[in-house]
Amino acid sequence: MIIVGCDFHPRWQQVAIFDPASGEIVERKLVNGNGEAEQFYGSLRVPCLVGLESCGNSQWFLELMEMASGILLSFIRE
Repeated sequence: MIIVGCDFHPRWQQVAIFDPASGEIVERKLVNGNGEAEQFYGSLRVPCLVGLESCGNSQWFLELMEMASGILLSFIRE
């Protein structure tokens, strides 16, 4: 199962993608609102786990995750 860690900001997000099968870690910066983030999350292999830093600016992200099937969402508290 792919694991994605997301540091969410209103205009962009930094994600780290970990594939436990291969040990590969990839980091990407995604822009919110121009389709880049939507395309990224839509392309994830399912099932996968997305960890999101708890923050008050995440409504856009939560709506995106509601549309995604097979993606588990976990909130991370600092």
